[in-house]
Formats: sequence, C-alpha cells, structure tokens
Amino acid sequence: MISKKIKMKKKLLIGSSILLGLTLTFTTLLKNQNLKSDITTNDETVKIHEENLAKSPFKETLKLSKNERKALGIPPDRYYEEEYELTMNPVLGRPTPENLEGIREMMEARFRQRVPGDGIENDWESRGPNNVGGRTRGLMFDPNDNTNKTVFAGGVSGGLWKNTDITSAATVWQRVDLPDNLNVSVIVADPNNPNIFYVGTGESYTNGDVSGDGVYQSTDAGNSWTRVLGGATGPTQFDSASNITVNSPTNVSGDYNSRESTNFGVQATSVVSGDFVLANDSASANPPEGCATFGADASGRIAIIRRGDCPFVDKVKNAQDAGAIAAIVVNNVGGAPIDMGGTDATITIPAVMISLDDGEPIINAIQTGIVNGSINPATGSFTGTLVPGIQQINDIKIKDNNGVSEVYVAAGDAFYGSANVTTFLGGTELGIFKSLDEGATWTTTNIPQTPAGNDYEPNDIEIAADGKIWMSTIDSSIFGDGGGRIFASDDGQNFQLEHTVPNADRSQIAVSKQNAGTIYVLAEVPGGVAMQSTTDGFAADISDLDLPNDADNGIDANDFTRGQAFYDLLLEVDPTSDQTIYAGGIDLFRSGNGGQGTGGSSWEQISKWSNNNNLAGLNIPLVHADQHTMIFAPNDAFTAIFGNDGGVYYSTSGGLTIQSRNNGFVTSQFYTVGVAPTGTFTGDTDHFIGGLQDNGTQLFSGVGEGINSSTTAFGGDGAYSFFDQDGTDDYYITNFVFNRAVNLFFISGGSVNLNSESTNNGSFINPQALDSNLDILYSNYSSGGTSLIRRYSGIKSSATLNKNDFGDPILLTSRPTAFDVSPHTTTSTTLLVGTVLGDILRVDNADLNPVFTSIETNNVIVGSISDVEFGANENEVFATVHNYGVNNIWYTSDGGTTWAEKDGDLPDLPVKAILQNPFNPDEVIIGTELGIWFTTNFSAASPNWNPAQGGMSTVRITDIDLRDDNAIYISTYGRGVFSGQFLEDPDADNDGDGVPNISDNCPNTSNADQADIDGNGIGDVCQDTDNDGVLDINDNCPDNVNADQTDADGDGIGDVCQDGDGDGVVDGEDNCPDNANADQQDLNNNGIGDVCDESYENPNNITLEIRSETCENQDNGQVTITVLQTFVNYTVTLIGNGVNLTQNIAGANNTVRFNDISVGSYTVCVNVDGRDFEQCFEINIDAAPALGGVFSLVNNNNNPNDTNSRSTAVNIDTGTAPFTVRFNDEVIMVTSESSFNVETTTSGVIEISSSIACEGKLSRTIEDTMPLQLSFGPNPVINNLRINIPNAPENGVDVQVFDVHGKQVINQQYTVQNSSYINVPFGNLTQGLYFVQLDIENSEMIKIIKK
Repeated sequence: MISKKIKMKKKLLIGSSILLGLTLTFTTLLKNQNLKSDITTNDETVKIHEENLAKSPFKETLKLSKNERKALGIPPDRYYEEEYELTMNPVLGRPTPENLEGIREMMEARFRQRVPGDGIENDWESRGPNNVGGRTRGLMFDPNDNTNKTVFAGGVSGGLWKNTDITSAATVWQRVDLPDNLNVSVIVADPNNPNIFYVGTGESYTNGDVSGDGVYQSTDAGNSWTRVLGGATGPTQFDSASNITVNSPTNVSGDYNSRESTNFGVQATSVVSGDFVLANDSASANPPEGCATFGADASGRIAIIRRGDCPFVDKVKNAQDAGAIAAIVVNNVGGAPIDMGGTDATITIPAVMISLDDGEPIINAIQTGIVNGSINPATGSFTGTLVPGIQQINDIKIKDNNGVSEVYVAAGDAFYGSANVTTFLGGTELGIFKSLDEGATWTTTNIPQTPAGNDYEPNDIEIAADGKIWMSTIDSSIFGDGGGRIFASDDGQNFQLEHTVPNADRSQIAVSKQNAGTIYVLAEVPGGVAMQSTTDGFAADISDLDLPNDADNGIDANDFTRGQAFYDLLLEVDPTSDQTIYAGGIDLFRSGNGGQGTGGSSWEQISKWSNNNNLAGLNIPLVHADQHTMIFAPNDAFTAIFGNDGGVYYSTSGGLTIQSRNNGFVTSQFYTVGVAPTGTFTGDTDHFIGGLQDNGTQLFSGVGEGINSSTTAFGGDGAYSFFDQDGTDDYYITNFVFNRAVNLFFISGGSVNLNSESTNNGSFINPQALDSNLDILYSNYSSGGTSLIRRYSGIKSSATLNKNDFGDPILLTSRPTAFDVSPHTTTSTTLLVGTVLGDILRVDNADLNPVFTSIETNNVIVGSISDVEFGANENEVFATVHNYGVNNIWYTSDGGTTWAEKDGDLPDLPVKAILQNPFNPDEVIIGTELGIWFTTNFSAASPNWNPAQGGMSTVRITDIDLRDDNAIYISTYGRGVFSGQFLEDPDADNDGDGVPNISDNCPNTSNADQADIDGNGIGDVCQDTDNDGVLDINDNCPDNVNADQTDADGDGIGDVCQDGDGDGVVDGEDNCPDNANADQQDLNNNGIGDVCDESYENPNNITLEIRSETCENQDNGQVTITVLQTFVNYTVTLIGNGVNLTQNIAGANNTVRFNDISVGSYTVCVNVDGRDFEQCFEINIDAAPALGGVFSLVNNNNNPNDTNSRSTAVNIDTGTAPFTVRFNDEVIMVTSESSFNVETTTSGVIEISSSIACEGKLSRTIEDTMPLQLSFGPNPVINNLRINIPNAPENGVDVQVFDVHGKQVINQQYTVQNSSYINVPFGNLTQGLYFVQLDIENSEMIKIIKK
C-alpha cells in the first residue's frame, strides 16, 4: 500500500484508487527488441553485450576531464553517456527510447481522467526542492495578463509550469496539464489570439539525452493541450547509402540495404555482379561460418558468409583466397547490419553486411538453387537507424501578417552515436515548417541545400522590423554539416542564404525592432565563439564584434561559454534600443554600444555563477551557470526573465538586478536520494539528501511535509548520498563525481574528508553503499579495465580513516553498478555487488577479508544491474536491470541457486530501482524510465504491473529509499523528490489463517494457533533466528547461519554449530575450528585465531629498507626489517662479507635495524619463532658515489663575443642535494636543482660541494677567453641537429648530449661534413630539453628542444 506520510491521516490501497477498475494491455510494447536472432544462449548474448560496451562511442570520452572534453569539443554530459551504455539493448548495442512514446500514449489514455498534480488524492507527495530549479529553455510572459505578472516556464526534463505573480519571490509555481512529463524547449503565443499557445519539445543539443515529441498547442491559454506537429511517425527503420541487388530467383529478387565495411577491403565504385556462393567450411561451425577456410570454390562469385565467433577479416580473407570477387556477411542477430571491425591490408575485395531478416531468405534460396546478384556502389550519405518524424524542436516564432498568424517551426534532429549503427531521432524532415491555419495543416518552406546536397537544420528564427523572416542554422546530426548560415525570407516561403560565419556550428541571431537591417549573430566556432553584426542585412556592412570577457579566470577571454557554445549560447537585443544587446554563456553580459570595442571593454558582466575564480570581488547578482534563454516582457524592455540550468530568474532593471524565481518550480534532476531514520533527530520532521545534475548535493534538514527548500551540502554534480542508518550518529555522506570528493558531514557540526583526488576512478555518478553499523562506505573504484571496490572505513574521524581497494580477478570481472549492504548481518559486512555485465556477487566479510561468491552463475541475467536489494533474509534478493530489450526484474529466494523472471506484462523500459512492501511481500514497486510501477502479485510466475503515477507523472525515476517507518523517498530526473508511505491494512490477512496481519505473529505463514515457544513475538512456524532462510523448525543449527544445512557426519547437527576441536567454541564461531583455543586470541583482529593464523606468510608482511654507504670508505650501510603481523615473534639474521648477525622482533615492536654494514653482498633471513616458516632476501650494500658533474659555457644573449653575458652551465650527475656553489671562494648559490647556471663573466674558479662533505667537491677554472662561435639548427629539432663549426677539426668532433636531469644520452664522435659542420641525430630521443657539449676548446653548451 502506498500513501502519504502517516500524519496526513490517509492511505491508499494500491489498486483501489487511481487504478480501480481500469485495465491496460501493453501487448505490443513488451520486450521484443532482440527481434529474430540466431543467438541460442545467454552466454552468447552476454558476449555480444560485452563487445557492444567495448565499442561504446563514449568508452574513451568518459575518461576525460572537463578541460580535456572542452579541448576536443565534446559535450560535458557524462551522465547521459553512462546512461547510454547502461541502458543499451545488449544485442542491438544502443538504447531504444523511441519505444517509450507508445507506452506513454497508452498510459495517458488509461489515466486521461487524472491530471498529474491536481491535488485529488495523489499517491505521491512532491517534496521539492522549491529553491533549486532545473534546466530551463522555454519561457513566456502570458499575453492575457497585461500586468506581465503571469509567466509560463518549461523544464527541459520537468514539464510545463505557470507562475501567476513573477514579481514576488514568494509566489509558488503550479504545474500545467501538458500531457506527460514532456521536455519543453520553447513556448510562444499567437499574437492574434492570445489563448493559443505553442510548445516545442526536445533538446537537439544534447543528442538524445532529452528526446522530443514535436509541437503541442493549447487553444484555451494553457489549460489543455494537443499535439499538432510531429512526434514519432512510424517504427524505427534502418536505411543505408549502400545496398545489394538480387536479380534471381524472383522469390528473393530486389534491393536490400547493406553496410559497407569502412575498416578493411575496398568500397565498390562500380556494380560487382555474379552468382552467390555460401561458405561451406563445415569443420569450423555448424552452420558453416567460413572461419578456418571458405570451404567452397568461390572463383568469380560473390561470397555469402554467416556472422559468427571469428573475426570478420578472417571470413572475408578466406573468401578472397577462395576466389570471391566480393563478400556479403549476414548478421546473426536481429536489427540493422553493423560496420564490421578489423583491419587487413591484404583484403582487396568489397565487403558488406546485410541484416539477418534479409539474409536468411537469400541463404535458403542458395541452398535450393542458383542466386545471382550484385554489390552496388554507395549512393547518398545517410547510413543509420532512423526514428522517423519531427521530434526535436529548436525554435518557434509567429508572425502577425495583417491579422493572419504565420507559425514557423524550426525542426531539428538528434542522435544516439552508437559504435554499431548510429540512431537518428528525426532528421530526414529538417527544415522550417509553416502553418497559416492555427496548426491545423503544415507545409515545408523552401530552403537551399548545403554544398554537399543535404538539408540545413534551422536553429533560431527571428522576425525583423519589416516582417522579414530570418533563420540561423546548426550542424545537423544526421549529415554533420550546414552550421553557421544565416537565411532570410521576404515571403515566408522561400529562403535565401544571406551570410555565412566561417567554420561555425551552432549560431544564434537577434534582430532589431527598429531597424530592419540590423542583425546580430553569435556563433560557435573552433576554439570558442564569434560575434558579428550588420546594419544592412549583410549586404555590405558586416562587423566582427568585441566578445564579453568573463571575470572568471578559469574562462578563456575568447570563449565566455567555456567550451559549451553548443549548449549555452544566448543572444538577445533590447526591443527599444538595438544598441543594447545581451549575451550569455556561463554568465550573463550586456553591451550598450552594440558590442563595438576591444578586449571585452564594450561589455558589462551582469551575473556571476559563483564566488570562485576571481569572481568574489564582483558586486553583481549570483545567477546559476549555463544561460539558455532571455525573454523581455511585452512593452517593458526593463523587465525580463532568464532560463538557465538553475531554473528561472527575473529582472526589472534591464538585467542589473537579477533574482531567482524558483519557488515551487520543481524541475531539478536528481541522481540519488538518501533519508535519515526517524530516531536520529527529535521532532516530527524529515531529513533527506540527494545528488543533482549540475546543482550539487542538496540537503533537506528538519523539513515538514510537502514541498520544501534545501541547502547545498556540496557543489558541482551531486552523486550518491547517504544518512547514517543505525540511529546513533547524525552524519551524512556526499560525493562529487567518480571518487573525487567524498565527504562526511555531521549535522551537529564538523566534517571528515574521506577522499580527494583528480583521477577518474569509478563511474561519473559512482555507485556506493554505506554500512552504518560499522561506519564503512563501499565504492566502485574501477579504472582502466581493472574492476575494484574501495572500502572507506573508520569514516567518522580523520584519525581512524582507512582506504583499502579489493576485488576478485576471477569473479569481479566487470565494473560494479549497484551495491547493497545486508541489514541482517551487523557485526561484519555482507555486501551484494551487481555489475555492468549482469553478474551478481555476494561478498562476505567485506569489512576485513572479503570473500566473493557468485550468486548468478549461469548468465541467467542479461544486461547491466541497476539495483540489488536484500529481502527478508540474506537468501532473498531482488535485482533490476538498466537495459532495453531484456528481462528487467529478477528474484531469488535461495541465495541465487535459482532466479525467477518477474517482468510479467511490464513493457520494454529500463528499471532503475525496486522496493518490496514490508507489510505485504506480494506488493512491490519499481522505479522506471516512465515513473513508478507496481504489482500486487509479485509471487506469481508472471506478475501484473501497472503504473502508479498520481502526482508524479511519467518522469524518469533514478533512486528509491525506504525509511525505518516505511516511508518511501523517490528521486526523479526532472521533478525533484517525492515521498509516500507503505501502510499496513488492518483487515488484511495475507496467509488466510483467520488472524489479521496486524496481530498475526506470522503474517505470511499460516498458523492459526499462533504458537510462540520463546515468547519473542515471532511465531514458531516462521521464526528464523539466524536469518539464514531456513526456519528454526527445520534448521539443524537454528542459532548459526547455515543456509546449505551441511552436516558431514549426519548426526543432525549442522557443521557450523559443531565443536570439532573440543575447545568449547562451536565451529561456526570458532576462529580456529581445527585447533583448540578457548581464549580465541586474535591479536591482529583478522578473524583468524593466532594459533592457526598464517598471515605472516603474506608476501607483503615482511619489508626491507636498504641504505647503502653514504660516504666513501665509511662502511655505514643500514638494513631495516619491518613486519606487519606482530602476533608472532621473529628471528632475523644477516650473513655475508664476514659477518653473521642476529636480532629478534617481538611484541608490539615490529622493526629491527642492522647498522654500520660494510659494502658487499648479504643474505637476510626472517624466521617465525615456533612455526615452520623462513623467508630470505639477497641484498647489496653499494659503495657511496663521489660528487660528479659536467661544466659547460653558455652565452645568455646568443652573442658568443660578449663575455659580459657569459655563464657556466652545471649538470650534477651524482651527489646529495642541496649543493653549495662558490665562485672565487664566495658563496653565490645554494640549490637543490641538479642543473643550473652560474654567471662567470670574469675568470676564476667555480667550486661545488654537496650536503655530505665526504662526497668531495667539483671545481672548474674559468678562463677569460672568447667562446667559439657556433651556429646550429633547427631548434626545436625533430631529426638531425646541424652544428656549424668554424675551423672544424678534420678528425671529427666528440659530442656529449645530456637531458634535463644531467643524464648523458649521447657520447659519440661525429664526422665533419664539408669541413664546416656535423649532424647530431635526435630522432630517437624523447621530447624535451637537452644540452649539447662539443669537445672543442672554448665551445659553449647548446640548449636544444626536441619536438
């Protein structure tokens, strides 16, 4: 049962409120995305999933820092990239979110009578935050409100909202009944009918993160909505520039899409025709796959080969060797053909892949007769999977043409850039669409094509003072060209190219309301942005404008968007003064002279995103980063609203004062949520926390019911967050991305930094789990192909904090994606780990000596685990899966021995979280890509699932947490946090024994007699004292966990509760079950008794530190031996070079040292007293080095005749820093550098000594002579350095080259060429700085840079 909090005094029985009497069939939307396939086992599917993950387009970009992504022009949305990998259909290698639209429509039809957020007995209560908005692009002043107080705002992932008094910060936003949780990008009103609104959806800039659904219209000022343009118009289809033709027989003749290999072979430039021949290498596979040989004579024919286990290049090369003139590979999984991988320069025939559906009939025809056909040259440039229909709306503008409203829509596209087959959302219908009849019908306008023959993607539409329609473009996803163009149309139908910004991608325009020819352009260009203006419509007057220069010293002067112009690029012009323009990137700027100036002087910064990076001194408003839109109030140029990644902001002073307007604008994008137990804090208030996209970690501390404000606990992107659950501490934990900034904060004050690093260990939004009983945080710490878990223990104090990484190379072979800590084991940690490849592992004793066990051993589960949860005992486990096209819900009641699919009739959509009702095991809720769903018959073989969206809508659920009073907290990606409550039905009787659940001591097991021998309130028939999943009445060790009930001697007593060594401690608890040790002494606390502990044999137990002789002939070497395990005593001997020494290690002292050891070789042996163990080491005490180095002359001004600028370069090879430098007995320098220069403009003696006197001294006499004049080049050098030498010696020149550390890398004599120069080879040296010394009198040292 789900309800609001108890204090609301109401409850909802699932199935009896919004779900009562309603039925819904998702028959056509179940999990059919694998299509027809030759895959016969889950092992094969998992292998393909692993390959697709390895080929993910984001595999490398996920490793990059923000600065590295900026340098490469890559969007910063790593969360979307990880979601792409986690939700991909394992077989297709990409997500299939296009299927969600059909599910949404069915859900909408079912619940049409309900309005989300209407306050009528909603299941879920919105909790906020009301002070942190989410990404906002669509804004509009209500034209029906002459006071300009009413404003509409669209969250990019949070639906449409209305504020009835934007002038007051206290006014609360109300959600508008726009169908579903549509992703709003733009909203406009009809100038001739203010009751008609249009909303555009989708965000093409983020490429699939925020999908669109076309254009919606309201004819009653926003009260009801209907889609009038676009949406997905048909099934996903594959199209390609490449195809094959089958000429005969007629039953398979026709053209078939194919995918040319771009990695090996040649592309067909003319038709390649011939009979088809099927690979017949029966020795390698059945059916044959052409892996060992092709098998049949293919001379002059086109080879047909099934896809299989061996590399594509092997198949095609075998076909070529058999005489084939071309090769066609038939896919073995459903869906589109892929670009075949591999390289082989010896393959010279064309090779293509066709789909399984197309290939099977052709193969069947070959097996019964002759098939003839051809591989054809590619035509066109589009290859990919297309979700058809106008979906991504970039802009909408409406022109009042003498009382006729002309509606113009800029239709864009987006893509999922899969490494297999790129999936385009829209794209073949790019352009400006126009309606003259209030959206009833639409026509396309005429826009010239790109030089490559592709359609342009319009980005921004503006209407000039003379009614001319202006449009700017962006590079399309589907074609990759066309950005940076400015078009115009006088008649609204035919557009002409007026201007091009060179090399630009996304471009924005702003037009004057006074002068028809005044246009401003802001464009994304390589390395930053460009801004231009014209006063004559680009006829002749085109000016490059001054760019704003953000005071943030982390933002380049030529790019105020900080590399994100594809994402945050705002340009507007004052409607009353076209010399006043506004620009936005990270922050907001205003210019009063049309941007005419230099060095940012024409711009005034009017907002700052923080007080970091030199911004603290600016006395301007704090406004959230990433600016997207600015809208002026009608007839009031001083009043404007702004949309950014932090929601909505408002100004009445032309931007000089800007204030947040996010009260109740609950559109924030949460990744996670964590709630504190009721007993930790006093009072009837809530404490919970969550991590958000670009809005940090938000803390709700001591809040009441309903929507509340939050405070920022930590900045940046917030990730996994936790409250301590044992009720004894008041701390919470936050994490930035990866493991970069993990912190613990006490509500009562104080904090502990658990980790701070700049590397990318773990995932962007990194899975973690907290063991509150032991105060240990477990975290994914995988990196570079190594799968690891990090354990942060002793987390309540820096003094006790420890960090340990652990894994299992056999079982933990892919990165963790989900964790859960068992609530049933409290003295150690029992940890569940789910992985990206569908493995589920149980880790016992994870707090000390982790023992991994796979509880999903046969690849039963396919996909990436999104959630794992323990049930009523440790044998009961729930698991959910991120992916499309798989079974998403799994359950085991026997610790993983068997798993049951629990998807039932759930449509094909990712599942993110799962939670069982503690009062009714058959009632389970899940968080999905489309909101909360529930079942009331989970135990059935095929449960029935229904949506439970009241008050929440079909927003993406990212996390679910359960409080100790059974309150439910849910985080969403676009609607903030919601809560509800599981309540017990006083009349329910789950087990049908006639005793209501509320008073039944075994509510799920029939026991009418309510027998309870020990009087603990738990009926005997359902009591499981040790929580091992075996009821006490059947348990051969009722007080010791032994789910397997092992009883080797058959005496009816489980092995774990026997006492084999007779020491009075049962084997299950005995830390040495085979050795009597009644005292259970365990000095190193590793869980193994000292009498049987052999941890002294661990390779890392004994370490040696060797210090060789420090000065010549001192014989003062030193050997230090340290042990970790001190529960045993050690005898240490050192033998060699005429000595035989012995020392002992005992008790807490874990170190011994042998001093004054002479130069020579020795053997060090460590014996464990009373045990059969010895470990020996061969060591050397090396002789002390003397001080050594190299001197050379250097001219500082490149004039060899100027002794006044001469210095001597010193490179120390050996010796102990710091070094004292004297010139003519005067100390002129003390340095720790091994390379330095000494000014020696006069003659004298340089003397250098080290910090150890016995190392000796270096000296050099400097004569007052002119250095030899040398010329050399190139510098920097790549291969050979040429040095010109006057009067060069005939017998060659000795050359020494040193690196910056003084190490000699070249010492060789080179022949003099033409009596005037030598060539010194640098080609094999690494990049860096080098010093070149010629063995010629008076020659100076040369500094050379190697590129």
